[in-house]
Amino acid sequence: MKYILLKNGTIVQPEKVIKGDMLISGKRIVLIKPEIALPDPDVLIIDVEDKYILPGLIHFRSPFLKVDESNQASTIYLALSHGSTFLMDTLKISQTADYKTTIAGTIDKSKPIISDFSLHLDASTCSQLTTEALNHCYIHEGVSSFYLKWKHVHKIISGEFNSIFEYIASNQLLLVLSTATIKKSTLISNPTFFSVYLQT
Repeated sequence: MKYILLKNGTIVQPEKVIKGDMLISGKRIVLIKPEIALPDPDVLIIDVEDKYILPGLIHFRSPFLKVDESNQASTIYLALSHGSTFLMDTLKISQTADYKTTIAGTIDKSKPIISDFSLHLDASTCSQLTTEALNHCYIHEGVSSFYLKWKHVHKIISGEFNSIFEYIASNQLLLVLSTATIKKSTLISNPTFFSVYLQT
């Protein structure tokens, strides 16, 4: 049996973060411990010191909130059957909406999910939320990450998102900046597209 041993990583688990090792056999995680002895002399050892390991496959953009209700459960089970053990989606809260009602509705829609799941706040739509609203999302609802698409990079540079970035930094939260939209951007053909940002 072929094994891979990840050594000395920072392993993020639902209930705690530990320093340790993770043993993989084939396509399965078989053991997580502070220190794992070699089960076989031919184990491939990878030193992952100073790296974070998130066990299991995390589906960062699972659209479990946006599918037809009749299909919602099957979409979730399909993701799980392909190895996803943790689903995430992006929650958009408009400035005019009641954020508590929006979050409550989102949680209600997620009830068919049998795996761990979490939400990113969409940084572009929540950048004008009050500190009270952001605190509620983080402290009371456990939303500790923000998602931002590359297409908003000009707003980053202009300082439009400074307040939300300051909140993220002061609370040591996570910002996920998606670069997937770069390939789809019609601006890429413009030779000055990147140089404008490099000069700032």
